[in-house]
Amino acid sequence: MNLHILSKSVNTEALAEKLNYISEEDACLLRNDAVLMLLNEKALQTLSRSLPATRLFLLEDDLRLRGLAFNKEDVTKVGYNEFVDLCLQFEKTISW
Repeated sequence: MNLHILSKSVNTEALAEKLNYISEEDACLLRNDAVLMLLNEKALQTLSRSLPATRLFLLEDDLRLRGLAFNKEDVTKVGYNEFVDLCLQFEKTISW
């Protein structure tokens, strides 16, 4: 089980390529500029198709720092304490 941490916003094709490396047991956390991908409906659909809602996380402070609001059930917002907990729950963390 791996936690994939995406820190940069990428186009939908690059995102789909990265998601090929994520297994059903893995999870994904969007942080830094990666939260901007949530503004792109196609990128959001790609993420939602690849990961169940319980496996897709968003660092809430990064969203707030960019002046964005996001309220979809497909994504779980977490703070820094939950981010640390997630890192400890998974065997490995992989930063993209």
